[in-house]
Amino acid sequence: MSFIKRFFQKSMLGFKMAIQGFIFIKKHPSLLIFPVVAVVIIFTIIGLILAALVASVGLFIHHPHATRENVPISFYIIAALAIFVSALVINVTNSFFSVAQVQSTVDLLNGKQTSFTRSLGQAFSRLGTIIVWSLIATIVGIVINNIRSKNSQSSVIAQFLRSILAKILVLAWQFSTYFVIPIITLENISIVKTIESSYTMMKKTFGNVIGAQASFGLVSFLATTVIGGPLALIAWALFSWPGAVVIATIVIVITSVITKATETVFKTAVYQMVHERNTGPFSKQEIDQHFIRGN
Repeated sequence: MSFIKRFFQKSMLGFKMAIQGFIFIKKHPSLLIFPVVAVVIIFTIIGLILAALVASVGLFIHHPHATRENVPISFYIIAALAIFVSALVINVTNSFFSVAQVQSTVDLLNGKQTSFTRSLGQAFSRLGTIIVWSLIATIVGIVINNIRSKNSQSSVIAQFLRSILAKILVLAWQFSTYFVIPIITLENISIVKTIESSYTMMKKTFGNVIGAQASFGLVSFLATTVIGGPLALIAWALFSWPGAVVIATIVIVITSVITKATETVFKTAVYQMVHERNTGPFSKQEIDQHFIRGN
């Protein structure tokens, strides 16, 4: 029972820390610039990829001898390489700006004035590690997707087992690498030691993370249903389904940006807490007082 009690207490603390994270973002909205820039770059990359694919397919279709059977193998190789490189660039972009946000968050927790250029400088100083980490994450993602992908020749049982295995691997990977970004930012160690350190930290703070993830999920659900739902219905009535799709997409993107920024703040605060460094408003005493006051 003592284990269950401790786990529940940690989960509640994590839940409160996540809520405090949203308040922290509201107080320091400049932290949102990092995920916003990342999203803009990622959407630009996706747009360029789609444009290139459409152009390539269009050129092939209009070829006088084009058939499904005579598609050159080089076309598939180039397409696969393009997808891999694009996924890698997206992961690098995401990790790069997350590292920059961690640095800004640490500055704020230490009572310092945050600097966008200093945070980017820290991210650039870790660029080699970021690229290696992104390469590993991309390869792992591709392997898991291949396991999860359906094969028409496989039996229903085999497909079910592949799906279960993929989910287990996803959970194991997320568990082991949850704190990779703060560690990359604040420790100059190899990527192997980074993952090991992340795994060790996760074992210590698993209850906190579970509580925080519940908070992030709840906020995302409320934002997309309570806010996004009515707005999408209004857009549907005024502009038909394209308007509803646009509004829903905007709400989802905004919610994702805010949630991601808050999750990065939470990870940074937990890292600081584990290493007994300044946690600012995320200390247990501050959080308890905050929720007792109801502010």
